[in-house]
Amino acid sequence: MAQRPLPIHAVGRPAPWPLVATSFVLALLGWAAASAAAIRAVPDLAAGRLGAQSPVLALHLAALVFFPFAVTGAAWHTLPVMLRNHLRNVRMLWLALPLLAGGVPLAAGVALGADRLVWAGTGLLAAALAVTLHQLAGLILRAPREKTLVASRAGVALSALHLVAAFVLGAAVFSAAGPTVWGVPYERMVLVHLLLAAL
Repeated sequence: MAQRPLPIHAVGRPAPWPLVATSFVLALLGWAAASAAAIRAVPDLAAGRLGAQSPVLALHLAALVFFPFAVTGAAWHTLPVMLRNHLRNVRMLWLALPLLAGGVPLAAGVALGADRLVWAGTGLLAAALAVTLHQLAGLILRAPREKTLVASRAGVALSALHLVAAFVLGAAVFSAAGPTVWGVPYERMVLVHLLLAAL
């Protein structure tokens, strides 16, 4: 009795392994740098000086170096499969990797209060974010609507918007010249920024 071949449903192809592996290796380097800064920050943390240079540097190395590389690497690896279509321009993702390194001068600039470092790093990270969001939007828009998806299109899009909100709010908090940010007390806005970044 002849066997009837089963139809193969469309499944997205993950980003090339060298790209994903490079992103994860850079994330581990970011985690090592954040850990070293956290060890150096122990006296300040023990004394309750959370806003001192070392704790701020440790926090921002984790948030701006480790997480961007780790999350983008994981997204490029899993979302094409979950959303059942391919990344269209992998070369752009290779371009995003060095741009993501803008988190290093940005983290140092925030800790040191150095405006030039902050805005240089912000520009690089914003460019990386634009490249990544462009590829992500393509995955969301091309996701087949008649098939079951592992990830929600709306959930992925809202997560991306959440990231943009945390990034924009961080820039607003850093550049604030007065006791308020957009009419909200500075300390409260810092907490909102931290909450958005943590989530």
